[in-house]
Amino acid sequence: MRNTCRPHGSFTTLALLALLISLLGFVGATPAAHAQFNVPSDGSDGAFNPTQNVTIDLGTAKTATWDTPADYNLQGVYDPEQWIVVYKFTSVNIPSNVTVTFKNHPKNPPVVWLVQGDVTINGTVRLDGAANGREPFHADGGPGAFRGAKYLAFSTGGFGWGASNGNNGAPTVMVGNSGVFPLIGGSGGSWAVNGCIQDGRNGTGGGGAILIASGTRVMGGGSIRADSPYNSHHCGSFGAGGGGQVRVVAPLVSIPTVTATGAINGRIRLEGNSITVGNSLPAYSGAPLPTSFVFLRHALTPAIRVVSIGGVAAPADPTGAFASPTDVVVPNPQVQIVLECKNVPSNATVEVELRSATNTNYTKVSATFQSGNLEQSTWIATGNLGTSLGYATVMARAVLPNP
Repeated sequence: MRNTCRPHGSFTTLALLALLISLLGFVGATPAAHAQFNVPSDGSDGAFNPTQNVTIDLGTAKTATWDTPADYNLQGVYDPEQWIVVYKFTSVNIPSNVTVTFKNHPKNPPVVWLVQGDVTINGTVRLDGAANGREPFHADGGPGAFRGAKYLAFSTGGFGWGASNGNNGAPTVMVGNSGVFPLIGGSGGSWAVNGCIQDGRNGTGGGGAILIASGTRVMGGGSIRADSPYNSHHCGSFGAGGGGQVRVVAPLVSIPTVTATGAINGRIRLEGNSITVGNSLPAYSGAPLPTSFVFLRHALTPAIRVVSIGGVAAPADPTGAFASPTDVVVPNPQVQIVLECKNVPSNATVEVELRSATNTNYTKVSATFQSGNLEQSTWIATGNLGTSLGYATVMARAVLPNP
């Protein structure tokens, strides 16, 4: 079962990608100050010891279940069911003045580092969204995050749940939950400034998402950053999206700086028997070291996915490119959207967001329960993609009732 949020989707020349979105459910960790902490890492990606700035290409990861051994150091594994790229290291050592960045996987999943031994970060691990993207491109989010808006006559909205509807509006919803489970990046920003529309810059991509887990410690004098930076020019600083997510789990966590900032901040989760952080922006959510390390979606994790759009089946693992070929081709922008929900009660609120990538059209519609039970149910929504020619995105979410 998958429970993912796809940041990027497209509807081009009557084409649309079905987006999958994670629910805001959280499986809490059970504290145990004296328990031994075991990280499920076979060490097949080797020791990660960069000596100069490096960009990790997530697209080189092989597609398999997450616990499949890597074939060579720093290969990684992309698990479509879990929607993560997993690296299983023996140790990590990032020296000062060394910055580690990431090139997105074609499916744009978040990043997971499972490390047998020490993680030492004296440099910087950076998962920022792209800034100052110009025509004709949408600025990419970091791994697992959403694209920024594209400059037109005036700005379209950014992408991701809670993104604005243009006109320099910032995202309004912080993604995910305080437990940072499952991982999901931030929404994209918009760009339109009175008197500066001619500048033509796009909104910034959302900050990415990463989980770093060590069997011993995560420490050093450096920083971990998953920010959505502002665009800056003579009219000021505008266009930022939402900050991403950072989760760190180890018996000892000691690092000066962890950030997930943006026009609306993201989330930071630190779990350990000893936690020391000099600067956490936003403030982190802390918890003792868990007895059971939960990082995978499982049979009881709430999930929702788009089954079909306009009668056309959506792929299980969509590409989401704003280019041809796209994932779904539909003959009309007025569409019926069929959703499959798992572990979502019939009295939940299920919503679908439809956003054009070529104009400012944007709608949010409610889905109606059709049949099924808590284990699996079918919901239907009807809406307009906002464009008869070009790209658009569809995204769904469920808000569970209070227990």
